[in-house]
Amino acid sequence: MTERLHSFLRRSGVSHRKKMIAIGAGLVLIVLLVISSSCSLRNGDDADTGTKDRYFTVDRGNFDVTVVLEGDLDAIKRHTLKCEGRGRYGLEIIEVVENTTPVKEGDVVVRFAPDKYDEAMDKLILDIDNARKDLLLVETDLQMTQVANVNSIKFATDSLRASREQLRKYEEQDAVRERSNLVKAIQTAESKHTDAKRKLSDAKTKVSDARMQDASKVAALEALASTAEKEVADTRAAGEKAQYDFRVFRRYDYPQKLRSMNEAVTKNYLNLERNLVDSAGKVANVKRRIRNHQKRVQQLEREHRDLTEDIVKLVLRAPVDGIVALGAPRRRHWQDPKVIEIGTKVRANEGVGSSPDLSKFVVN
Repeated sequence: MTERLHSFLRRSGVSHRKKMIAIGAGLVLIVLLVISSSCSLRNGDDADTGTKDRYFTVDRGNFDVTVVLEGDLDAIKRHTLKCEGRGRYGLEIIEVVENTTPVKEGDVVVRFAPDKYDEAMDKLILDIDNARKDLLLVETDLQMTQVANVNSIKFATDSLRASREQLRKYEEQDAVRERSNLVKAIQTAESKHTDAKRKLSDAKTKVSDARMQDASKVAALEALASTAEKEVADTRAAGEKAQYDFRVFRRYDYPQKLRSMNEAVTKNYLNLERNLVDSAGKVANVKRRIRNHQKRVQQLEREHRDLTEDIVKLVLRAPVDGIVALGAPRRRHWQDPKVIEIGTKVRANEGVGSSPDLSKFVVN
């Protein structure tokens, strides 16, 4: 208002002093008008004090406020009713409450057909029993295999120990004794041959003396000499045979028998190694079968737990107190909503209705 007054005075050509006086008078007039209007409002409030209270005195925790709004009342939160199981054997409704039925928390709202699930459960229990029996049989096979492996390894170890003992005994005792016997046989043959030659020499000497002294004894002494000659020949043959036996032992018998015993030791050692490898392979094979059966049992037990959970989830219960609104939301605006009734088939995690949370509302 002061700007309008100032503009008016400027256009009128009033002097600056007069202009300031006029502006001051206008401000005083405005202040008077404001004071007058405030007084009138206060008088009006004092007049309405008897009809409407604007000041209240309340206690803490006891102040109710009522708000009146116009619009559509709707729940802020809705609980969707759906089967959260896998629905592996289908979901067909066999029991359902009426639409907008009042329910309590935990009341049965929808029940799906459990027949196929019960049949699958019976078959699964039978499969678990068979799998556990197979696992027990394989574990028994492992014990039998380990016992058989111990026996075969023990037999191979004993054979190797016996062959090594025979080799050691032959080298340290038998061969030495046989060699010593052959050497003694040679020495005995040589000693007998020497004695035979000495006897032959004595017999010949006696024959020569008898021819010179007593001719009647020559025939008898010649017979003795002939016997001595035969004994010399026999002892020579025995000595040659003893030498031959010693050469055969040294060149053939001893090396061949030693080689044969070493081969037996090597064969038994390789047999023991093969038994160890075969035993480890058999045990590993049986253990692998056990792991496979264990995995099979664990898989069936997981399926049993999942199927048990699926059977429990075939019954939909009210999550909160309130009402149940049946019907699944439309996926497309042109599609008709699915009717939820006995015989209706739904998919897993497909909504069949909802239950509003009546504790909190919103007005649209």
